[in-house]
Amino acid sequence: MAIDPYGDVPLTETTLQAGDRLMLYTDGITERFNPQGQCYEVERLFEKFAEDCDNDVRKSMTMIMEDVNRFADGLPAQDDQALLVFMVE
Repeated sequence: MAIDPYGDVPLTETTLQAGDRLMLYTDGITERFNPQGQCYEVERLFEKFAEDCDNDVRKSMTMIMEDVNRFADGLPAQDDQALLVFMVE
């Protein structure tokens, strides 16, 4: 008998339209700490992602990662950090 570890994960389908953006990230982004012990958090990430970057995914990713690093203020990451941004053309 095989156990499906993802059996209880909810699945959602959506249709993306031209101009839509999609962001995938690891918890190393949202759980990045600053010297005061605060986490970057999902809300801050979503706020940065919502900022207008002239529909340029590279610019969006760069802006987000620069903000994460500014927030950390020199404190090294404690976990892996991965960020992908896609745009439907």
